[in-house]
Amino acid sequence: MTRGAGAGGEGRGGSLEVRVFENRSDLHRDVVSNRKLLTELYRAESRSEEPIRQETVSRWTVSDLVPGRYMLRIRWSGKTATAGAPSSAQEKPFVVRTGQTTVVDVVVKDARKTWIRVAIGTAVVIAATYYLGRQAMQSWDPLGGASFH
Repeated sequence: MTRGAGAGGEGRGGSLEVRVFENRSDLHRDVVSNRKLLTELYRAESRSEEPIRQETVSRWTVSDLVPGRYMLRIRWSGKTATAGAPSSAQEKPFVVRTGQTTVVDVVVKDARKTWIRVAIGTAVVIAATYYLGRQAMQSWDPLGGASFH
């Protein structure tokens, strides 16, 4: 998302606002993550990435960025905020335009939780299919009550 920089914001570069959230509910309530993380900003030039900035907070801004393509890489630990170095990562490409503020909202994705939800959902579907299939087979009468004497 981009927005105009407002009065006096017509500088030579653009601005960036980064916000990291735990889930979509936190995004809608504007409650940033308190997870231990490392956010890295790179300028994406042709096939290389030039490191620009690193932050360890969930909300930060930077101004006077050269217009162009950028990459935001967020690394975090799946453990509590006091344990371990950031281990999981997510990337988000974006474009900075002159005189505009680009807002990059990141919702942390925890792959382990996603796989657990998929596994539980799959098990529920299989169990329901088995139950309904068994009920259908028990009530099925292929000859429709016909008798042969």
